[in-house]
Amino acid sequence: LAHLLIPAITLTATAGLPIPPVLVQVPVAWVALIAVAVPAIPVVAAAIATLQQPDPAAELRTAEAAG
Repeated sequence: LAHLLIPAITLTATAGLPIPPVLVQVPVAWVALIAVAVPAIPVVAAAIATLQQPDPAAELRTAEAAG
């Protein structure tokens, strides 16, 4: 996306194209890290929430036994 947009919207103060042309450098390692982390974070959060979810039946049994 950066290779398409940055050269197209980069202009000088006089609205001309810059000389030399814009060089877009995208660090592949950061892109890969972000591409893995962004979908993984909600999955991990959902897994943690599922593991910490209380068992309502166990709570009811405990309440009945005490009462």
